[in-house]
Amino acid sequence: HSYSVIWNVHFSTVGIRQIKAQLEFSIFPNPASDIINLNYTLLEDADINISVIDMGGKTVMRDKVGKSSAGEYKKTIRVSELKEGNYILALRVNNQVINNKFIIFK
Repeated sequence: HSYSVIWNVHFSTVGIRQIKAQLEFSIFPNPASDIINLNYTLLEDADINISVIDMGGKTVMRDKVGKSSAGEYKKTIRVSELKEGNYILALRVNNQVINNKFIIFK
């Protein structure tokens, strides 16, 4: 018996490149104790939601920013109520999520 397999590979720009085309962001200080500063630049109009997620997957903070125009934004997030540990800041841009890890150290 013999058989053959033919593979067709198609390349596309779906995924992280598409998200980065809409948004650039940074958080500092990292590690933090009381606040983290979120700086982000929207390259096009977008609906923005911010979540802080613990390592167990539980959302511990949520902020629905809403519709925002293209431009630079700065936001201060108070994290003093959170326990020491590792967290993920999830920034949802038009229903696509980009994450960044940060540490709370007290």
